[in-house]
Amino acid sequence: YSTNKNEVIIKKNVYGTGNPEFNVRSDNLIISNESKKIILKKDEMNTIEWKAKIIDADISWTALIIPDNDMQQRKEITAASSGK
Repeated sequence: YSTNKNEVIIKKNVYGTGNPEFNVRSDNLIISNESKKIILKKDEMNTIEWKAKIIDADISWTALIIPDNDMQQRKEITAASSGK
């Protein structure tokens, strides 16, 4: 992920085959297009990207990336506040 004062870009590299759907759940973020579906091709790396706004820069934010609604495979990203 990369951030500036009030904006976050969350990136996930995906490798494999198939047509998975990735959903993002978050706390303290407003995310556009929370659900994204991609077509994976064998031996190719793909990157999925979500843009988000931080609601309150004085507190940390968290995002969960969930492939195909499988909470067992979720990835969590947490960042400390960029405020005071």
